[in-house]
Amino acid sequence: MNNAAFSIKAFAGYLFALGAVLLIAPNVLLALTAFALLGLANPMLALFGAMDLAGALWTIAALKKAA
Repeated sequence: MNNAAFSIKAFAGYLFALGAVLLIAPNVLLALTAFALLGLANPMLALFGAMDLAGALWTIAALKKAA
């Protein structure tokens, strides 16, 4: 398996776990909404955005290396 495929599978696993949490206990994560960047909510939400950004950057780097 090349790096691009691995990064996509790892990111899919992260999204699957996040989706499961949102199905089981949505209020835990929804209480953290996009207002974190505005200082209106818990800044812990920014961690989810950072994980999404890291996954996207990892995939982009792997795809460029494979090309």
